[in-house]
Amino acid sequence: MGLLKPDVSAPGNSTTSTNNGGGYSGFGGTSGATPHVCGTVALILSINPNLTPEQVSMIIQTTAVEKGAAGKDNRYGAGRIDAYEAYLLALAMIPVELSSFTANSSGDDVMLNWTTATEINNQGFEIQRKMQNGEFGSVGFVEGNGTTTETQNYSFIDENLEPGNYSYRLKQVDFDGTSELSDVIETEVLAPLDYSLSQNYPNPFNPTTTISFSVPEVSNVTITIYSIVGELAATLVSGSIEAGYHRINFDATQLSSGTYIYQIKAVGESRTFVDNKKMILLK
Repeated sequence: MGLLKPDVSAPGNSTTSTNNGGGYSGFGGTSGATPHVCGTVALILSINPNLTPEQVSMIIQTTAVEKGAAGKDNRYGAGRIDAYEAYLLALAMIPVELSSFTANSSGDDVMLNWTTATEINNQGFEIQRKMQNGEFGSVGFVEGNGTTTETQNYSFIDENLEPGNYSYRLKQVDFDGTSELSDVIETEVLAPLDYSLSQNYPNPFNPTTTISFSVPEVSNVTITIYSIVGELAATLVSGSIEAGYHRINFDATQLSSGTYIYQIKAVGESRTFVDNKKMILLK
């Protein structure tokens, strides 16, 4: 019977080990080389436990150091095992494993949250969105964490959306430009059920701030700014507004520091809504 070609070789000459009953002795051959191979297998599986036996064999043989003729030979196989290079290749084969991806709406915003179990060469995530019967388009990008075997948590807020159904997916991008798409998740931004006027943000401010309001039906809306003594300082909105959530930016560059009142008056088919709030301009 001819010599069976080995897959790889490992140091196996005069390997020292304990004896049954005490003491130490040296031994060689396959029994001496096997612990090196088993140790390397345990090492690469500890960092990438999802590897198949075929992938483990490929990693060990691909990273082995040739000792004889090019390619496999009957003495050294693919070569002497190299635990460090095998470790690096196993690490490079760790995918970006997405363990969760959720979308939740709040008012006219959608909060996206996702978690990865592992990452390799992960540059980041492009957030893609589409409305019903539309096409996916990019709405943002979140930086990744390169290479890691630790759990990573990410979030992104898609703001100021019209009521309707939305679909989201992630395009995970590696540093070399390769990419992979996640599964699609869906959520709905509901139309407001009532009129509202929110506190401006930021407050105090200098010189710009944002005022948010909502109307549940088509309404004739007026938003005005008054000084603390009741003088009209600015009119921000005057006209018909569609049902939904709305934001307006107020630039107070031309005004002096002080406390101001902003007022909404919305006249809809079902009712008239009036509300006032204070804001502070600090220059």
